[in-house]
Amino acid sequence: MSCAVTDGVAISCLCCAVHNCPLPLPSSHACFCIPHAHLEYVCIFPGCNAPTQLDMQTSEQEEEEEEEDEEDEENKVQVKVQDKQEQLQPKYKGLHFGRCRMHNKQFVVCPCSIVLAWATFYGSEGMFSVAPFLMSILPTCKAMPEVLFFDNNCTLGQYLIGRPEAKHFKETVLVVDVFHYKTKHADNNVYCSTHCNLASFPELYDLASETWTFNSSACKQTNTWICKYQGQLQEMSAIQFEFFLDEVIKARNEAIVEGLEH
Repeated sequence: MSCAVTDGVAISCLCCAVHNCPLPLPSSHACFCIPHAHLEYVCIFPGCNAPTQLDMQTSEQEEEEEEEDEEDEENKVQVKVQDKQEQLQPKYKGLHFGRCRMHNKQFVVCPCSIVLAWATFYGSEGMFSVAPFLMSILPTCKAMPEVLFFDNNCTLGQYLIGRPEAKHFKETVLVVDVFHYKTKHADNNVYCSTHCNLASFPELYDLASETWTFNSSACKQTNTWICKYQGQLQEMSAIQFEFFLDEVIKARNEAIVEGLEH
C-alpha cells in the first residue's frame, strides 16, 4: 500500500505584492515585480486607481474622503470603540503596506520523511492550488498514492466533487491525519467524519502493534525541520530562496536514504 502526506509550511521570501504573481522582484527593497512596477504609484485602496501623492501610498481623493469621515465622526454621538472599529473595517479591509511575502511552501512527503516534491504557493493554500500541484507531480491515477494524508482533505474532497479533476483522485483515499482530525475538525462535520476519518479504514491500523500503519505526521515533522532556516531565508531573493531549499532538502533526503539502508 502506497502513502504520501502533503501540507504547507509557512516559510517564505519576498514576492510581488500582486496576488498570486510568481515573478521575482528586481531587488529586496521593491514591492512589485518589473511588469507590475507601475502599481507603486497607484493608490493602495481597493478600487481606487488614482495616482498617489508624493511620498505617499494614497491618492488625494482618499485623503479627502478620510477627512470627511473624521468630520462626520466628530458630529455624531459618541459610540463604543468596538462599534467604531466595525464601521471602519470594510474600508480598510485588504490594505497592505510595505513588502509582501509568498504564502507558503507546499510539501509532499513519504511516511519515512523523504520529501517527494515541493512547490511555492504565492497567494494561498487553497484547493485550486493544492489539486493542480498534486496532479502535476503525480500525473496519472496509477502514480497517485493509495492513501493521501492532508489536514484539509475534507475540503479537498468536497472541492473535487463534480469537477474533471476528480477522476485523477478516484483511486486515492483522502484522509485527515490523526493530530488534525482530533484537534482541528469539528465532530459535527458530517463529510469529514464519513469520508476522511482515519478510523474508518481498518487497513490503516495495525492491531498487532496497536499503532497506525503510516506516520501521518511526517509532513509536520519535516516542516519543523525546515522552519529552522526561516531566519536565513526571509531576506533572500526568490532565486536564492529556491536554490537554498532545493539543496538542503536534497541533502536531507540523501541522509535519510543512507540511514534507512543501514
